[in-house]
Amino acid sequence: MTGGVEYGYERKLAALWAEALGVPVERIRRGDNFFEIGGTSRAAARLVVALERRLSVAEFARTPTLARMAELLEQRGPDAGQRK
Repeated sequence: MTGGVEYGYERKLAALWAEALGVPVERIRRGDNFFEIGGTSRAAARLVVALERRLSVAEFARTPTLARMAELLEQRGPDAGQRK
């Protein structure tokens, strides 16, 4: 494994992270910690909104790596966190 982004949720998250961090998506890796590569709590809050609140800011902080966050979102399914 090269550490590159591999599948759907990871790719979507990588694109959102890249936009929030102002870096090319190619620089985002599976094991990257959002906060260690320049992410701020304000940027994390914006990403939670962009993810349609499928996870909370606290959950974002507890699962700050791309791979773990993608895994959590995948486990929850496409409708998690959306209001009915």
